Amino acid sequence: MNQQLDQALLAIADAEVSVLNSAPDQPVRVHDQQTGKAPPSLVRLDRLVQIALRDGTVIAKSQNLGDADLPLTSDILQQTADNETALLTINNFGDEPLRMIAVPVRTAGKHYIVQVAGSLDDTVRIADYATGLFSVLAIVLVAAVVFVANNMTKKVFMAIENIASQADRIGDANLSERLAQSSDADEIAHLTSTLNQMLERLENAFLIERRFTADASHEMRSPLTRLRAEIDICLRRERSPEDYRNTLHSCLEEVSGITSMVEELLLLARIESGQEDDTDSLCHTHRLLDAVVSANRSTAEAKNIQLTVDNMHFADIRLSERAGKLILNNLLENAIKFSDNGGTIRLHAATEGGHLLINVEDRGPGIAEQDLPHIFERFYRGQRAKSNGIPGSGLGLSLANHIATRAGASISVSNTETGARFTLHVPLV
Repeated sequence: MNQQLDQALLAIADAEVSVLNSAPDQPVRVHDQQTGKAPPSLVRLDRLVQIALRDGTVIAKSQNLGDADLPLTSDILQQTADNETALLTINNFGDEPLRMIAVPVRTAGKHYIVQVAGSLDDTVRIADYATGLFSVLAIVLVAAVVFVANNMTKKVFMAIENIASQADRIGDANLSERLAQSSDADEIAHLTSTLNQMLERLENAFLIERRFTADASHEMRSPLTRLRAEIDICLRRERSPEDYRNTLHSCLEEVSGITSMVEELLLLARIESGQEDDTDSLCHTHRLLDAVVSANRSTAEAKNIQLTVDNMHFADIRLSERAGKLILNNLLENAIKFSDNGGTIRLHAATEGGHLLINVEDRGPGIAEQDLPHIFERFYRGQRAKSNGIPGSGLGLSLANHIATRAGASISVSNTETGARFTLHVPLV
């Protein structure tokens, strides 16, 4: 606002300068020069004009100045003497503050100072009004912010209290329950979603623990009963060293079976909980099959079974070597277990639609049709295995299937003319 007033004052000063320059021989006067004794009347739209000599002697002024003179300080005299325009604010001239401009003029060998002043009262009033308005707006804004923040805080605390209340009702007996999910896409909804995901993980962990406990207690009952019976019978009377050795060997077989079953149950639990996760690993089938065949050769030779690897398509597959060994070892152990003495187990592979198919074919009784849909269920043992007294816990194929599924592979089973065929489908790299 001062800038606009300065421009108006400068325009009036330029007009007075033009008059002085156009009539240097005429008496110096301002446009409305009149004599009078009255004090200055500072009407807001009026401008006060004064013309002085370079030494500060006033020679003409506007009538609204009355007997008063616009101030000519030493600083103004020095600036105009240096041919510079002076701008200053006068705070104590009459009843109102003034803004004044002093312009040096040189004409016909004479030096003048043209002073033009205007009231700052409007500027001060506007500034005071703006200050008051901004103060009111600031108070209203602060009050609004406090009000909104208070409501939001109450809303947040109520939402958190609601979540805490719901969470208090969830225990190990009802882990399937979930917190009510808000439809708003805010931090509370994100917190609720995160807590629900945590509850889901806890529920899965509890289910795995309960299943492990139930499976272990159910499946260990029979071997422990047999173990106790053998020891009890052995201790009923004195026996020969040979009888004791036979009993101990039988007990050792039962303990080995229990140990193997517990290890398989633990591995299944780790797989289901996501602790056994190496799905991004790769391996080559040549190294994998060499390791699997070598690990099972002695077991096969004990039954005079020949292991053959033919028509093999060797390639890199998207399966870790550890997972591949666990899967194929279980398939090969199962084939050896159900093959006749003196038979042959054939391993071969081929590619099909971006997958490598590794086949394990045995020469045995095959799988009964009613058993095929259940062959990969945990603890499931077919009628032929039970009737022929073939040892096992029914966990091997279930374990192999879980590992394959977790690794992005799959296992299929079918009967052939000479026995059973298990096929591992693995993605190629």
